Amino acid sequence: MICEPCKQEFIEILKHALPLLRIEPFTLYAGSRYETGVIVTYKDDTPYRQELPKRLDLVPHSETFSWGALGSGPAQLSLALCAHALGNDAAALEVYQDFMVDEVQFLPEQQWELTGDEVRVKIKRLLEARG
Repeated sequence: MICEPCKQEFIEILKHALPLLRIEPFTLYAGSRYETGVIVTYKDDTPYRQELPKRLDLVPHSETFSWGALGSGPAQLSLALCAHALGNDAAALEVYQDFMVDEVQFLPEQQWELTGDEVRVKIKRLLEARG
């Protein structure tokens, strides 16, 4: 049994954490580089992989994704990953540049995978580091 003040405090903590800790089906993001270009997909509770939307409607950095460096392609990938994983465009716009610097530039050049939970936890750590 949890005491009432403790319960209320827990509820308040959850209210602030929910944008980053929302319950989602398992999502796996994957990027692959080919001679003809790159493809970034995600797989959630549907039976098929889907192409990750570039989210040029939020900020049109680049028509193509890239990673393993800094620049417009990595910025577009970072924005798309943050927007999709958070499900919140405003929050994604707030954190995607930091996510690019701390994560996207270090993704392996040929292939990579990240889960939605990994993306959200890394974003949460970036926000905590801001203070």
